[in-house]
Amino acid sequence: MKPLDVVVIGGGMVGLSAALMAARQGLQVALVEAHLPKPWRQESPDLRVVALALDNQTLIESFGLWPEVLARRAYPYGAMTVFDA
Repeated sequence: MKPLDVVVIGGGMVGLSAALMAARQGLQVALVEAHLPKPWRQESPDLRVVALALDNQTLIESFGLWPEVLARRAYPYGAMTVFDA
């Protein structure tokens, strides 16, 4: 095994994106995540909302994943109210 160039801690959206971008640059990457991902199931959707700016969309498109995002309940929004219990 080649020595690692990058170790990314955390497999959320930012960590996965950073790991993928580094790997696409030819770097040897390790991704460290504490938990296995839960399988995505259409019948029990996650009710959290993620707002993506246009540059985020462009990044996801560069990964070839934008059609997958659209297929999983992606919708444009005109307004948003944010609250925290």
